Amino acid sequence: MATKKEGLKANGKLKKGFRYNENGRIVKAKSATKKKGSVKAGKR
Repeated sequence: MATKKEGLKANGKLKKGFRYNENGRIVKAKSATKKKGSVKAGKR
């Protein structure tokens, strides 16, 4: 996982299409809703 994270970062900034989730992990902005976003989606 550590090696993957380093590839997503460029000079300390996240690459395009990536963001940090609530837990501070780097995830793809589009697929974030599929992983742990199901809980939020259920509230709607």
